[in-house]
Amino acid sequence: MVPMTLPLEDLSAPRLLLLAIALTILSTACGGDDDDAEASGEPLSDSATIEYRYDDASIPPEFHRSYELSISKDEADFVVDIYGDVVRDETVEVPPEAWAELANTEHPVFELEPEATEGDCAGATARRLTVTDGGDEVLDLDFEVCGGANDEAASVVDGYVQPLIDTIPDWGSFAPAPLDDYGDDPIVVSGTIEEVCRGGEAANRVGRASLAAYIDETWPEAISVLGYECRELFDPTTPGCDREFDPKYSDCWSTHAAGRAIDVVVGGEPDQPSAEGLLLGDAIVTAFLASRDGEPHYLARVTGVQEIIWNDRCWHPEDEDVAEAAAVPACPIPGHDNHVHLTLSEDGADGLTSWYADQP
Repeated sequence: MVPMTLPLEDLSAPRLLLLAIALTILSTACGGDDDDAEASGEPLSDSATIEYRYDDASIPPEFHRSYELSISKDEADFVVDIYGDVVRDETVEVPPEAWAELANTEHPVFELEPEATEGDCAGATARRLTVTDGGDEVLDLDFEVCGGANDEAASVVDGYVQPLIDTIPDWGSFAPAPLDDYGDDPIVVSGTIEEVCRGGEAANRVGRASLAAYIDETWPEAISVLGYECRELFDPTTPGCDREFDPKYSDCWSTHAAGRAIDVVVGGEPDQPSAEGLLLGDAIVTAFLASRDGEPHYLARVTGVQEIIWNDRCWHPEDEDVAEAAAVPACPIPGHDNHVHLTLSEDGADGLTSWYADQP
């Protein structure tokens, strides 16, 4: 069909008016996307406000720091709290160069889409960032960071407010505390029975007992949480490592004898694991190796766990890229498929790493 056209002189005035209106609407609709794209690159106005909130993980008060920044063009209110108890509350000046960076709507934060997280995650932190301009909400982000989820998003959000944070006096003294160093104590212990087993008192080392109680409470489906045995290691490749109980002296004491080990029994028998036990063991190992805010092995580090043996696999601090049970390197230590073995550092066993400060 050939479209019918009419000369403009054949159109009445009302029809001409309707045609003009239609053309105007069509032009606006077709050009709208370009206008929006151009507007998205405009900086925030001088009346814009920015609210940033960092919620720290549930760690002992000595190490917990949450903070909030309420930012406008000229000043920012800066509040630091420890589980709601405010330890710093002041107003700081916003330098023009810092505001210029914050007002840049081409920053990657304005395109950020954090992933949704489900359920509880040990060591989770949270971010909240809201940007309002002219009464309109330009940006609203609210997400958790744990177990590798949203590490990159957290880095982008933290980087967005960093130009202001860099200008805050004594910021370092209120920033979240750095993580503990990895434990690096001997895995095989030498000494007399009195030095190592301490007449049975090694079983009562406060850190070992506290972590065992935490594991028992966190994973109630575990069959038992064990630890102390005054005995040697069993290693058929090393003379003298015969798993002898109560020797007077040995160069092959197990860390169980020194009160530096925990066995979490998850089900089945050695070399005959249960399906449920394997899933539970994987979950426990992954919880200790998961990252927090990009820091690997968070729970292992703050509790002083320096070795994990599970299901023919062994983790040590040098395995820095390992973040879950399935990625732990294989090792030739049998009999650990019905229980997860955790070796503690001396500081971990004595409750001297950061995690123990607020434990019962």
